Amino acid sequence: MINKAPLDLIKKLNQIGIALSSETNLRRLLELIVYEVRNFTHADAGSLYIRDGDKLQFEVAQNDTIDNRLRVQKDHFRPFVLPFTNESIAGH
Repeated sequence: MINKAPLDLIKKLNQIGIALSSETNLRRLLELIVYEVRNFTHADAGSLYIRDGDKLQFEVAQNDTIDNRLRVQKDHFRPFVLPFTNESIAGH
């Protein structure tokens, strides 16, 4: 008998791949990446940033618990830049 769990996992990964490859808007693609990774790993929150030289550009931040507590809309996060230094956890 074949274990169904690995087959479901492969099917879900294929669905994620199709969704990622069909998205042409970079902002929505990054949001989708974080959303799908969080969903796949059962994570409550996640973020994505891009290093640009000596700066960190935070592109995506998602947190279901905070969104639910504050009753805010999912699109309240705005990208921002941090210096890539030891003075922040992300830069360290």
